[in-house]
Amino acid sequence: MREMMSGAEARWFQQKTSREAPTWMTSYDDYREVGGILLPHRWLRTASSWFNQRPPPPIPMQRVDLRFNIAVNGAEPDTVAPEL
Repeated sequence: MREMMSGAEARWFQQKTSREAPTWMTSYDDYREVGGILLPHRWLRTASSWFNQRPPPPIPMQRVDLRFNIAVNGAEPDTVAPEL
């Protein structure tokens, strides 16, 4: 999934930082069946457009890797920690 700021948000961001607005990329992985539905249990999110900017942004952007244990309809989530 690719996310960007709206036109007004991007203009505000550029005025405040003198940099191009970031583009966030989110990918989904580790699909498991929960209550008869396949759900992603891992999300990987990066601000990809900032990594190529020179000079680099004042605050380093990080890659975020989220892993979930999911339950639906009142069920208890799996108690096993997600594998890293």
